[in-house]
Amino acid sequence: MFDYQVSKREFQNWLIKMQEEYEVWAPVKVGKNYTWGSWDGGSFPDEDYQNTLKPPKDLFFPQYEVLLKYKKVKGKRPLIIEPDLPQEKRIIWEVRPCDARSLTILDRVFINKDYEDPYYSHRRKNTVVISLVCQKPGLGCFCKDPLTTEGSDLMLLDCGDTYLVKLVSVKGKGLIKNPVFTADKPINIPMELPANPFNLEIADKDLAEKLEVIYRSPLWRELQEKCVNCGVCTFLCPTCHCFDLTDDQKGKKVRSWDSCMFASFTKQASGHNPRPTGAERLRQRVMHKFRYFFENHGIFACVGCGRCVEKCPVNLDIREVLQRIKEVQ
Repeated sequence: MFDYQVSKREFQNWLIKMQEEYEVWAPVKVGKNYTWGSWDGGSFPDEDYQNTLKPPKDLFFPQYEVLLKYKKVKGKRPLIIEPDLPQEKRIIWEVRPCDARSLTILDRVFINKDYEDPYYSHRRKNTVVISLVCQKPGLGCFCKDPLTTEGSDLMLLDCGDTYLVKLVSVKGKGLIKNPVFTADKPINIPMELPANPFNLEIADKDLAEKLEVIYRSPLWRELQEKCVNCGVCTFLCPTCHCFDLTDDQKGKKVRSWDSCMFASFTKQASGHNPRPTGAERLRQRVMHKFRYFFENHGIFACVGCGRCVEKCPVNLDIREVLQRIKEVQ
C-alpha cells in the first residue's frame, strides 16, 4: 500500500530543491560498481543496478574516525579537545531495503538503553533514508522480506516513469510538503516479489540453538580449509561493527573498523591468542551473527544482502555454511 505517486522528473526536482537544506547522497557509478557519493542532481542508476559495492554503513559509522584530540601540557594532565559532533543534514536515497534494515541493527549497538554513541547518533538523527524496492534479486541475495520498511523513512517503488511513495516514519512524513506528491487515496497495486534464490527453511530460534550444540564440531575446521581470513566479508557487511581504538603520534584517538577474521583481532599483549586459527575465527563470526546477537537482541545480525557471497575470493557462501550447520547431527 503506497501513499503517493510522483513522476521521476518531479521527484528529481524535489530532491534538487531539498539540496538547499540537505546533503543528498545516492549510488554513484565508479568503474563497474556503484558506491555512495554526493548526488549530482541528474543521474539515476542503470536498469541493471542491484546494490552498491559497500553498504551505507560508512555514512553513519565511518571506517576511520577521529573521536578526540589531546595535547600534552608539561606538568599537567593532557588537554582534551573533543571534535564537534556531526551536524550536517543528509538525505540518502535509493537505499535497498536490506541496507535500510541494517541500520536498525546498528542502532541496537550504538543507540541503546546502556550506551549511546554520540557520533553515530547524531548522523542517524540528521539523516533521512529513502529506500528503493528491489525488483530482481542479486546473485547472492537471501533476504527474507524484499518489501521491508524497517530503517526507511520513505520507500519508493519504480514504476517506469513514476515512483510510488510510501510514508514510513514521522521524519519521512514531515519531509513531504511539496504538492507534486499527490494521491486521492492510498495506492494498492499487486506486486510479484523478487524470487528468493535461497531458502534455509529453519526458524531463527532453532538455528541459534543448533549453533550452541555444535560449538566444538569438527565442521568449523572443515569450513576453514577454504577460508583465507581476508576480512572482505566483514568490511562489506552492513551490520558488522567491530572496531579498534588507537592513538596516533599527533595526539588523536582514532576509531577504525576491525574484523574478527583477522589473526590480530584477539591477540593479547602477552602474545596469547584465544582464537589461534582460522577455524575459531570463522566460528566466531557465524556465532556472533546468528547466535550471540540473537540472544542479546532477538534478531540475526544479517540482512541477506549477499555482498559476502558475491565478493568472497574463495566462494565461501554463508548460505551454504548455514545449510551445513542445519544438517549437522
